Amino acid sequence: ADDERPLDRELAVAVDLAERAGEAIVAIRAAHGLDTTEKAGGQGPVTEADRRADALICEGLRREFPGDSIVSEEGANADAAGERTWYVDPLDGTKNFVLPEGDAARRDWCVLIGLVVGDVPVLGVVHRPDAGATWTGVVRPDGSREAVRTVAGVSEPLPRLDATALDAGPRKLAA
Repeated sequence: ADDERPLDRELAVAVDLAERAGEAIVAIRAAHGLDTTEKAGGQGPVTEADRRADALICEGLRREFPGDSIVSEEGANADAAGERTWYVDPLDGTKNFVLPEGDAARRDWCVLIGLVVGDVPVLGVVHRPDAGATWTGVVRPDGSREAVRTVAGVSEPLPRLDATALDAGPRKLAA
């Protein structure tokens, strides 16, 4: 589209991939056992859902943005960081995800996709399928920022936080 702004395509692709990965994860959990194994070095559990979502997201990013690098939590798709690098955690919160059916914390997991250009984070998507919610944030090349929460198909802009207090210098914390 002629009215497309920088990063619109990247944002649309990331949201679509996060939503599709979320659907795949939920379907795998509903269909059968999760085939849970432990990551090397005590890094926590990994399931078939993690692996399937990782493949879906990374294949989609490689197809849409072939020159970009990808660093994925699951390691199968780990490039060296480049000028444009996508960071992917296809199922953040696997320890919660694998909890028994009646445990409320079982819903506390999400799909994470972010884009860094140079050394600046410019785009992020957090998708929580079990809550029907997605949060997105974009920093455009002109410095403008947009953050949006979408719940059940209804989007609303989020207020911009004032980060000046965070930049006020070192803090001394009392013990």
